[in-house]
Amino acid sequence: MWKCLECKKQFTVKVGTIFEDSPISLDKWMLAMWMLANCKNGVSSYEIARDLSVTQKTAWFMLQRLRHAMLKGTFEKL
Repeated sequence: MWKCLECKKQFTVKVGTIFEDSPISLDKWMLAMWMLANCKNGVSSYEIARDLSVTQKTAWFMLQRLRHAMLKGTFEKL
């Protein structure tokens, strides 16, 4: 947690990114992003679920957010 010096509100590093409001840890997000970027033939939600020890539904959600961010080009904050 960080605290803004101007408004004194607390925030985390996830604020303003695609990871905001996600209970999934950043290490799993980064691994999923790496898998998506480095797999030649693409990656399925089942692969992500198996490799990251999350449910298939969670993996699908992660892939949807990552693909949307890649489409919109909103990875500037990383």
